[in-house]
Amino acid sequence: MPSSNQYDSRRSVYVQPFPNSPILYGFLTNCKAATSTACGHLAVDNAAIPQNLVFGCNAPKPGRASRLNADEYDGSFYNWLNYAALKADGWRLSKPFVRLPKTTSRSLTVYANTNSKGTANGPIKYAWTMPISLYNKIEADLAGLGISLPDGDDIDLVWGLSSPKLPKVSKQVVGPGGVDNLSTQCAPSRLDNLPTGWATGGTSKTYIALG
Repeated sequence: MPSSNQYDSRRSVYVQPFPNSPILYGFLTNCKAATSTACGHLAVDNAAIPQNLVFGCNAPKPGRASRLNADEYDGSFYNWLNYAALKADGWRLSKPFVRLPKTTSRSLTVYANTNSKGTANGPIKYAWTMPISLYNKIEADLAGLGISLPDGDDIDLVWGLSSPKLPKVSKQVVGPGGVDNLSTQCAPSRLDNLPTGWATGGTSKTYIALG
């Protein structure tokens, strides 16, 4: 049976997704107040956005706590700091998800720094997978675009982030074989001083959507 408050206004909250996480995972919830408290949800204060708060990313992701109370299902993301108390209280807990960088014969992980809200709350390592073919073509411009290679065990990468976004840039290269239209993302801090030939190819979004 679904929760009776399913039509209530959703609240902006956040949690620490895994032990010692440098990233705070933000989301909207309409779960009951008691569930929110048990799961360690912290309310987002729009006047004082916490550092490294992100909304809507695919990874890292907190685990979920769930249980059946009488005839009603309870469940939500939980704060890792509340793991022991939830387990002792009989909640069923899934594990958090952390995505580490990966290199294959065709692609590799890269990242660029962005900010959660202005320059005070960041930087956040916005990660994505880049084809090796593109990496080789733009390798000389990577530093100028603010694109870096992560460490193999980097746990503070953020993947599939809906907010804040990175701006897109593009470059056209004319050679003996024809024209290459290259496109990638870059660090917002580099937009005013892009490497030669690069131009903005999208809108920079460096805000947090709070619903």
